[in-house]
Amino acid sequence: MKYSSQNFKETLVMDFLLENRFRFLRHLLFLIFFFLLIYNARFWNWYSEDSKYYILFFVYSILIGMVYINIYVLVPLFFFKTRYVTYFILLVALGVLALNGIGYCFDRFFSEYRVINLPREKGGIYEGVLMCIPIILTTTTVKLLQKWIKDSQRITELNDLTLRMELNELRNQINPHFLFNMLNNVKALIRTDPGKATAVIMK
Repeated sequence: MKYSSQNFKETLVMDFLLENRFRFLRHLLFLIFFFLLIYNARFWNWYSEDSKYYILFFVYSILIGMVYINIYVLVPLFFFKTRYVTYFILLVALGVLALNGIGYCFDRFFSEYRVINLPREKGGIYEGVLMCIPIILTTTTVKLLQKWIKDSQRITELNDLTLRMELNELRNQINPHFLFNMLNNVKALIRTDPGKATAVIMK
């Protein structure tokens, strides 16, 4: 797909955001970036060496699931259908559910792995979740941008198709063979129905 842009970098960014051939790479880079974001939240360092990476991937999996539910369920079913209030209510509910689920699992299954003497750093799991909110909203923005560009392209294609059809119709109207046939039809109508012949000529 080519874009009428004078800036190659802008074209490359647009291709990366829209083209199916970059789909896997887009998701891979997002997953890596999201992992680094969660990794820097530091909450997993409160736990013993043999368990902290399991806890890190547990939280990562829950939050990634939350992001993809937003992308493939909430955005197309509610946001794209202009049901914004419902969308934001469900997004907040999803966030609360994920946060409480993580908190419950921490208390129920992971508390025994906590390093008791390790001072609790500021932020923790809440810091990680709060850092994820802008990322989730960013994915919504990207999906909205993709839809807007694709809709614009469809409108442009329909306009081009309509213009080509009108040009073809005009070309047929000025075609000598077409004019000859039309004159023959008018001649026949003059003999049988003069009023209708006049209407055809005016048309």
